[in-house]
Amino acid sequence: MDQFKIFLSYKHHDKDGAITRDHELTQIIYKKCQDLGLPAFFSDKSIQEIGSSRYKQLIDDALDSSTLMIVICTNVEFVQSEWVHYEWDSYFNDILSGIKPGSELVTLTEGIKTSDMPRTLRNLQSFPVEESGIERLIEFIKGHFKLKTETPHSTESTISGSSYDYSYGNEQKRLEIQAFLEARVDVKLIPKLVESIGRKKLSVLDLGCSGGFVTRLLFSDPDQFGTVIGIR
Repeated sequence: MDQFKIFLSYKHHDKDGAITRDHELTQIIYKKCQDLGLPAFFSDKSIQEIGSSRYKQLIDDALDSSTLMIVICTNVEFVQSEWVHYEWDSYFNDILSGIKPGSELVTLTEGIKTSDMPRTLRNLQSFPVEESGIERLIEFIKGHFKLKTETPHSTESTISGSSYDYSYGNEQKRLEIQAFLEARVDVKLIPKLVESIGRKKLSVLDLGCSGGFVTRLLFSDPDQFGTVIGIR
């Protein structure tokens, strides 16, 4: 079995059978992954190269071996399609259950609002193409795989030789990633805590919620929670 480090999830054809913009963007990211020496699973090419008729098994093997999934989306309906939904939903569940420690799931979007995405995806780190998303995504990929990256010409910390850029944008991204990694622990503890209390429509005050990622993920069930307040 080929070992892929990155899984590119996208919709190949639209309902009329035309090649999607998602496919075009995926080609761009696939080429950049190749340039970085990172094997990426791009079904349009990978399945042809491997020559396997076991489509689902090939998908599952690639999902198991990769430590980063990038969902490419220009149409909300596309991420809800059967195969794309299967890919990101099963991958996210593996992260939450601890099956894939250290793995990450992010989105590259164009022409859509993050708030219109399915709940799971809207709470993840997103890279809109309109906001230099491709360039920022490549830097994220380098960071995930600890590849050498260029030092930005902004204010940097020299503590212990670190070149981390403490700009607002970078700190926001760091907190989002931290919240995402910790969520798989919280998502197991909160239901047990609610069960021990023994009543529903609980009021929640989440102190130190940062961007609210974990707050939305854990306390969005209207049958269990009433008023939910998050304080950064």
